Amino acid sequence: MSGWKFTQDALLHFNLFCLRKHANHGVSNVILYTKYQSHALITMIRNVITQKLADDTIQRISYFIALVLWIGIWVNNAAFYHTENLFGIRYTWFMLVPVLLLLSQVAFNKRITWVFIWILIGSYTVWAIYCILLFIAIDQSRYYVHAVYWTAGESWSLSFPILILLVMNWMMFKLKPHKVTDSSN
Repeated sequence: MSGWKFTQDALLHFNLFCLRKHANHGVSNVILYTKYQSHALITMIRNVITQKLADDTIQRISYFIALVLWIGIWVNNAAFYHTENLFGIRYTWFMLVPVLLLLSQVAFNKRITWVFIWILIGSYTVWAIYCILLFIAIDQSRYYVHAVYWTAGESWSLSFPILILLVMNWMMFKLKPHKVTDSSN
């Protein structure tokens, strides 16, 4: 609660500063003021999220939610467990490795496990962006045209997964466990 009160006070002081600074400059600076205010609001929200994600309990809850979502995704694909991919790796390993890493984070919340999860998510993000760019290249070369014209829905359907992956990577970076210091010494 004290963090929220600090954030409210900081935003109030910032608003008063902007009002005093731009009070005599006319209507054009109202846009400038709202730009500063929206930037301050975004910064404030990012700082609050960062502060909350640094808490050990919130980190463990986040890893547990990720674990439940991952298992939920793979429950419907049980037919693929014993099949192999292009490289001869069974899909069981694609499900089991993240489950074990997430379980370890829920139980212990150690930095070394976080590094393995970070590498796993990072490699998946690179692979997903590569697949999306490959789809764009194939779609562009399909009709032998120099430019592809997409609707807003098609553009959004290609950019939305990238946006979600980038947000997930940012959140995963913010979930990095911090060293616990013993204050009793």
